[in-house]
Amino acid sequence: MNRTAIVISFIVLSVIFIFSEIEYSRLVRSYVGNRIPPSISTRCGVESARVATSVCPQHNIFGSLNKDNEHLYYDGVVLVTPPGLDIESFTLLPGGSYGADVNAVYDMSDVYRYGSSVVVEKIRSADPQTFRVLYDGGVRYGVRTPAYGADAQYVYIGRQMLPHADPETFEFLTEFGIGCGNDQNNCPIRVTTKDKNCIFLDGEKVLNDEGQCVDPRTCIHNSLCAVNANTVITGTVSI
Repeated sequence: MNRTAIVISFIVLSVIFIFSEIEYSRLVRSYVGNRIPPSISTRCGVESARVATSVCPQHNIFGSLNKDNEHLYYDGVVLVTPPGLDIESFTLLPGGSYGADVNAVYDMSDVYRYGSSVVVEKIRSADPQTFRVLYDGGVRYGVRTPAYGADAQYVYIGRQMLPHADPETFEFLTEFGIGCGNDQNNCPIRVTTKDKNCIFLDGEKVLNDEGQCVDPRTCIHNSLCAVNANTVITGTVSI
């Protein structure tokens, strides 16, 4: 192959890649506001099981996931996947809110539907080699809650990066539904987490009266955590 042919081949491949990225971005933009509502599955004989290629972790799901040699299927519909997703190595991570292949990590808890199509997004900054699930999210009190994950550099809520959180020491504390009463299907959910420097409520730093991070040593799993003279976090509820 001469030099001109090599250059032409490179240009053609570059154009194909650019157009695939543009088309994927267009689909993602068109799906905003069309998130798939939560649903519960009893597949594999396990209540609230996630399903992916005959693997059934025991958690709430947003849909069933399967694959063949060419496609991923979400509730039987072919997923519109980001360019570069490797079908062979793709798998759901524990809990099912995240998926990963050899190239990237994907947010499986927030897919989009437009007509008969479904799309999944990748977490562009996440490292699939070091990524781990910290809290699997799912459906709590009838409300969708985001998952938490971390790689060697960052902590994530869903696919949102928490740039000031320390991934090495970040951990889930607890969750709680607020003001549920008799309505267990429409409760605001709060999630408390911490790292070596601070306590977080729904991903936001919890500060004391002096505007400093609350000492994370005052909070352990399901504990009462003093914030200031007037506020205590019990689990994930400020009282």
